[in-house]
Amino acid sequence: MITMSSSYFGVWLLIAAVLLPLIVGSVFVFSSGLIGQKWLNRIGLITSWVVLIFGVILWRFYNNSSGGYDFLLRLPSSKVLGSALGFGLNGLSLTMLLLTGVVGMAAASSIAKMNIGQKSLLWGLFLLALGGTVGAFACTDWLYSFVFHEVALLPIVAITFLFGGSERRATAIQSALFMLAGSLILLVGLMSFKFGCKLTSSDFSELHGLMRLGALTPDNTLAIFSLSMILIGAFILSGVWPFYSWAARLLTQAPTPLVIFLGGSLKFWAFYLLFQGFAPVLSHWLQTPDVLLLVSIIVFLHVILLGLSALRQGNMQVRVAYAALIHIAALVVALVSGNAEALSGAGFVIFGGGLSTAALFWLCDVLKSRLGSLELSHIGGLRHSAPKLGLLLMIGFLSLIGLPCFAGFWGEFAVIFGAVKEHLWLTISILISMLIMARIGLSSLSGLLMGQARPPQLSDVSAIESQVCAFLLLPLFIFGVFPMLLSLPLSRWAASILGL
Repeated sequence: MITMSSSYFGVWLLIAAVLLPLIVGSVFVFSSGLIGQKWLNRIGLITSWVVLIFGVILWRFYNNSSGGYDFLLRLPSSKVLGSALGFGLNGLSLTMLLLTGVVGMAAASSIAKMNIGQKSLLWGLFLLALGGTVGAFACTDWLYSFVFHEVALLPIVAITFLFGGSERRATAIQSALFMLAGSLILLVGLMSFKFGCKLTSSDFSELHGLMRLGALTPDNTLAIFSLSMILIGAFILSGVWPFYSWAARLLTQAPTPLVIFLGGSLKFWAFYLLFQGFAPVLSHWLQTPDVLLLVSIIVFLHVILLGLSALRQGNMQVRVAYAALIHIAALVVALVSGNAEALSGAGFVIFGGGLSTAALFWLCDVLKSRLGSLELSHIGGLRHSAPKLGLLLMIGFLSLIGLPCFAGFWGEFAVIFGAVKEHLWLTISILISMLIMARIGLSSLSGLLMGQARPPQLSDVSAIESQVCAFLLLPLFIFGVFPMLLSLPLSRWAASILGL
């Protein structure tokens, strides 16, 4: 039987946000050469803007009083797997939808200004990735969320292979192998958890209800095996040490639109799945002494080694790619802490880190289009030669650092506050990451903005380039100054899954 939320208008907006890019993307893929570039750009941009506008409308009218799902639609369940395709939004998935809409718009704008052959194929593959990502965050069933995520990953590999940098083929193959390994390990963990715990469905709401009742506890070998597989698979897909090299390479070899989209939204899906479905159970298991020691070592090594790697990079985009992965450490700490403050803070970390990373990748593309290179030794004095570009770079790096007045600050603060209540020493890893991020950001800004202008003649950002960057940076400032706009749905979501 089909069940639907009373907010029919919101339900259909959500369904349209998922299906529209998938339909348009499929048409573009199979109509190569039949549509002119002008119309490709127009239709592609309109599609991405529709997803963003629908996300903003859904955020505006979301009813967050209970912390549960709104705009809910569930189709009849499968008799074989006990899974039901359903769409809906709670505080976390709403945040991810809004993030994906903003980042998707920026990535689409980057495609529109590209002048390449096979543009219909590029647009089609990107829109398929966009629709798959929106579907992965909008699904109320973790099995279908996994399926939508895989739908998004296939175009990612294809785009890298066809349109990436000089090492695109090797990067695409390496990324495909790591993605496949992570996805298979994660799927084994999910299915063994489902059948081992005798779950009647794979719906997030059922998991939330059972966890609130304390009916799911990792007290047997099968449950521990399942949680281990889920965590390892998520670590591989997210680029947690020691599985980070493939993710950093992909973020530097993939074409700019894909880098913006992947670094700003899609790379967070695995941790979204952990937070949305398994946070209380995983937190309980991660706090056992042996597991806690191992995860703590991983967190510290992740922060220190990736930070040192970022500081050694002479290429701006490579440095930003490594810096973007450092934020993952705060998500691991939030998962270990498992309280409402840490979990809601993790949503803020994802939102702030995703937008600031996307903005910096966009600015990397702006610089590369003018210079042909992103070597930091060849760039300097932008405050004189391109003051608007210099200002946007300064805002982007400061938001990535997580200074006050930006959304990322509240995320780091909430995770630290939650971690102090559980494991004081884990807050040290976040403080170290903040110091390293400050060193990365300030040293980059010092080289880019100060000194003699290199090159002496450099055209400043155009109106369109500055407007797209503003769309990425403005939400960071809005939610940084008015954090309750985002923290209220996130805190109620966290309280809901914890049964508070």
